[in-house]
Amino acid sequence: MTGERVGVVTGGTMDIERGALLADFKNQKLRWLVNCDVLTTGFNARCIDAIAVLRATLSPGLFCQMIGRGLRTHESKLEGCRILDFGGNIARHGSIDDDNYGYSDAGKQGTKRHQDTAGNGRGKRCPNCELDVAANSRTCPECDFEFAVRHDATADNESQLTGKPEPEEWIVAETFWKRHDKKPTAENPEPKPTVRVDYVVRKADEPNGNLASKTISEWICPEHSKFARLQFIRWWNARSTMDAPDTVEDSLFLLSVGACRHPVRITTVKEGKYTPIKSCDFGDVQKPTELKEVQAKPEVFSGEGDDVPF
Repeated sequence: MTGERVGVVTGGTMDIERGALLADFKNQKLRWLVNCDVLTTGFNARCIDAIAVLRATLSPGLFCQMIGRGLRTHESKLEGCRILDFGGNIARHGSIDDDNYGYSDAGKQGTKRHQDTAGNGRGKRCPNCELDVAANSRTCPECDFEFAVRHDATADNESQLTGKPEPEEWIVAETFWKRHDKKPTAENPEPKPTVRVDYVVRKADEPNGNLASKTISEWICPEHSKFARLQFIRWWNARSTMDAPDTVEDSLFLLSVGACRHPVRITTVKEGKYTPIKSCDFGDVQKPTELKEVQAKPEVFSGEGDDVPF
């Protein structure tokens, strides 16, 4: 289809033919060399700049050997080696340049090994509470966030092997918040509510970006425990001098009366289909020390006894 020469080597290829094909490939007379379980280990061709892995393997050592064929330096390689993993091996074993490569699991929650799995390819980060969870998790064990199920076959351009997306800066025009209730499931029949915070933003590097505004959301979890609660306290302390509330209703009330300052800029880094907020810039806006005046809720009296207000 492209006019490029392709060689094929299998276990049944004659030795003399195999030797000629390998020599032509190393001398770059062949652009592609297809093989089936022949060139996984021990084959040295420094000019390899692309490897398509069309099989799965449970052996991290074998997978490392397979893609290691393309990780040697050569004067013809300008951009390293592109790895196309169609067998899900990076998700299974992790990125080969990570200390946790090849672990059969992510370790128990809270252990150092579990914490070290952030971004190593074995796990994924919850965009709600930012906990690192196993790659095959459907829901976050901490805040019950449901991950989207992907059925497409698009390439992963955000792996550590292909580089990470660049941070994006946004100017915040408006901030809104509301209660968010997750639908009950068999595994979690009574999910705890959260607070969804929406930022209406435009690109910081686009002066006329008002015509192309979008909404970026984050979820805070005042009623959760452990890591999600800790993340909420950090979120709250960055915005308010008051103690962090314990309920969603109290959080919404305090937000509505001005207990928190709001960022003027936010920075996000795309992770798959999500755009989690990595940092906030509050400019010269200080944390509020006084709340806005609000209409107090009317007292309810029984109409008898000492509590009658007259």
